[in-house]
Amino acid sequence: MNKLKKSIRVSDYQIIRLLGLAVVCLLVLVGYAEANTSLDLGVAGIGARPLGMGRAYVAVADDANAVFTNPAGLGLQKNWSITSMSTQLYGNSNYVLAGASIPVAFGTLGIGYIGLQTPAGYQVDSANSSVGAPISYNSSELVLSYARNLKDVIKGSFLSDLSVGASVKVINNSFGGFSGSGQGTGMDLGVIFTPNNTLSLGATFSNVGGKVNWASGKQEEVEGASKFGGSLKLLGGKLLASAGVDFAINAQRPAILHGGIEYRPIEFLSIRGGLDQDPVNLNQTVSNLTAGVGIKMAGISFDYAYKQDKEIETNARHYFSISLSGDGAFPFTAKKEIDKEKLAAVKDSCYSASSRSEGFISIKNTTEKDQEILNYYK
Repeated sequence: MNKLKKSIRVSDYQIIRLLGLAVVCLLVLVGYAEANTSLDLGVAGIGARPLGMGRAYVAVADDANAVFTNPAGLGLQKNWSITSMSTQLYGNSNYVLAGASIPVAFGTLGIGYIGLQTPAGYQVDSANSSVGAPISYNSSELVLSYARNLKDVIKGSFLSDLSVGASVKVINNSFGGFSGSGQGTGMDLGVIFTPNNTLSLGATFSNVGGKVNWASGKQEEVEGASKFGGSLKLLGGKLLASAGVDFAINAQRPAILHGGIEYRPIEFLSIRGGLDQDPVNLNQTVSNLTAGVGIKMAGISFDYAYKQDKEIETNARHYFSISLSGDGAFPFTAKKEIDKEKLAAVKDSCYSASSRSEGFISIKNTTEKDQEILNYYK
């Protein structure tokens, strides 16, 4: 990294473009580089749906975005799902994301990828004139996740309301047109507590023990954070309200707040809004508004999100996601769990008054779907 600083002339704006992330400018201002802290690519974006809700997603995490927000959320999913997201930062930095979750008999597996490619300046000679081709910066993260809903293994305890998960990250940084690279790993740990169908509480500890080793011999810790949040489903599930707070683990910055809502006026349409904070210096934050919309039909979702940037107005960002979800038919998907309350209601509708007293079931006007549910529990 020292060799890089001597051979590349980069203005403040070019430094921002080099990293391709808004928060990197803040890291430079408060001297995070001196603390040997490397940025996590996931700071820039985590899917259009979470971003539209102000990134208040640690207690939601009910789709493939859980790979990047809270791996414990994977354990609550019954169907496979796939998501992707793309945006452009600062007008010339391409940022892409893709993730998938697959329920299996022993839990839920997840895989994700984040990639960034951006211009990074140029080399100079002794006369301070540019030489050679422009330099580009490339960074990527491969994420592998696993989660388990504890109710599958623990009965009759509050622990059965917990889902736990973990993600392992493989980090790769490189430069085009310049000799410099760095590789590393990190780990996220997460938990979600769902005592009922309305309330959810979540927590994650990101980049635990994460480090990046540069070819120059320098080692940096990956910036870690502890995140806590809660969500409520209201209006019969049509309104989802969530909030969260992030605390830095190995970097100097203030606590960051997140808040958001998602409202579904009709089944296939979601309208989102939120407030997302970013650090300005050691003690101050800036609050940016977010908004979004989603359309979901036949298992296909199209999501859009917008995030304001009060610090750099030209960096207001637009995010686009396309997602797919299944009905549990994936070849390795665990058998779909059926709501026992629904089963009881179906059974009640199938009993006649006389058959109850005789101790057997008499089927009356049972639909094909009802019969499938009954057969499942025979």
